[in-house]
Amino acid sequence: MTDFLISSEMLYLRNRKFVKLSDLTNKLVGWLLESDVDGVKPSMKKHIRRKLAQEFGDCLHFVADDNGKILLYPERKPEAKR
Repeated sequence: MTDFLISSEMLYLRNRKFVKLSDLTNKLVGWLLESDVDGVKPSMKKHIRRKLAQEFGDCLHFVADDNGKILLYPERKPEAKR
């Protein structure tokens, strides 16, 4: 079994779910436009990584793939002891 699996929107690597920052940005912009927000400033799309990092801190990790695309994944919660 390989260490990774690529689906249509996600990359799974050793049980971690990665999301392309560009896909997340596109979904956010689409949601904002559907919510009747008056336009989306280009600066919002340009600085979304910085805003996400400020909001989520160490809970969200950013990595670059071999093509320079930014991927992100959430911090894994420690499993509860039984």
